[in-house]
Amino acid sequence: IWIIPADKNKGSRRHEVPLPPMARQIIADAIGEVNDRNVPWVFESNRNSGETYDSKALGHALRRTQRPESKAKKPKPGGAKSKHSWVWDFRDAEDNPNPLSPHDLRRTASSIMEMRGHSEAVRGAVLNHSAGRSVTARHYSQGDLLRLKRSALLDLEKVIRLIIGGSDPFARSIEDDRDEERRVLDVEPPATNVVAMVRS
Repeated sequence: IWIIPADKNKGSRRHEVPLPPMARQIIADAIGEVNDRNVPWVFESNRNSGETYDSKALGHALRRTQRPESKAKKPKPGGAKSKHSWVWDFRDAEDNPNPLSPHDLRRTASSIMEMRGHSEAVRGAVLNHSAGRSVTARHYSQGDLLRLKRSALLDLEKVIRLIIGGSDPFARSIEDDRDEERRVLDVEPPATNVVAMVRS
């Protein structure tokens, strides 16, 4: 469990995050590298040796991965030549640069957990939303809440693994729907195409 103490967290709230296997492995690998290099931080800054990442580092890293450097150097306003000129990979419908941000990852995680059937209260608790926590506190004990957060994050990892493997975890077909009917209702669905009959 990753525990973020109240004095290090927004809203001065202690936040407990049950880490699924992929997250634990990333941290374990990082700790192994730290031990090999004998540095004080698990995630050391690659720009400032001996320092940890600051709060803006993830945003900067995401932007760098999305904007390959262009060969053509464009002048900065005022006529001075810029050191770099970037061409953004991520663009909106009007072809304007629309880079991915760390907050987009939070929204995507919440959307995936919602599609997997996890309640707003549980998603809010995972994301440490104050409203989600207050609603959840009225319905779950802390032990139950931790279990529900773990279940939601395991579901999130399952979807991530499927995407990494090249599958669409949310693709469904009529056969999928019929399989769900058999599993939930424990009955065989009608052989007749009821939809076609109704339309006719």
